[in-house]
Amino acid sequence: MNEIFKALGDQNRLRMVNILKDVPLCVCDIENALHLSQTNVSRHLKILRDLHIVKTEKKQQWVYYSLHDEFLSYNNLLSHLEDVFKEETYLKDIEERNAYMEKCMNEGCC
Repeated sequence: MNEIFKALGDQNRLRMVNILKDVPLCVCDIENALHLSQTNVSRHLKILRDLHIVKTEKKQQWVYYSLHDEFLSYNNLLSHLEDVFKEETYLKDIEERNAYMEKCMNEGCC
């Protein structure tokens, strides 16, 4: 559990958890939504994947990331994070990108 808190202490990883709570996304979707480089996104996702915070699902040539069932089982933690997502200003800009992410899921971005 210590490692999970360390991982979520990083602003970019916390932002990733925030957007992945709603919809599975591929690396390029996360890249575009958070304005981060592909290498940076991949590095953070590896940490989250190793800790079973996110899981992957391969669809054709893309790998989609979503919150791991094991992580979702921490109901109190997830509930607390939802409160954090509402309060933190650096996470609020994510809400403005929901339309973009929904479009990507329906029409594809890559």
